[in-house]
Amino acid sequence: MHRSEQTRLKDVLNAFFGGLCLGPLHPFGITGIWLSWPFGWVISSTLSLAFYLLGVWDPLKKKA
Repeated sequence: MHRSEQTRLKDVLNAFFGGLCLGPLHPFGITGIWLSWPFGWVISSTLSLAFYLLGVWDPLKKKA
């Protein structure tokens, strides 16, 4: 299997299992939909800040 095929397989599996994890949120109905927006912002902002502070984004830092 080529590396790009492995990457695509990982993406598909992540999407599949992510959907399984998010499935139980349906009982929250419209409230769950409205709450998902701020929770998504908080999670993505936290991850972005962590990646920035850890230098994951900087390819020159990885080589050093």
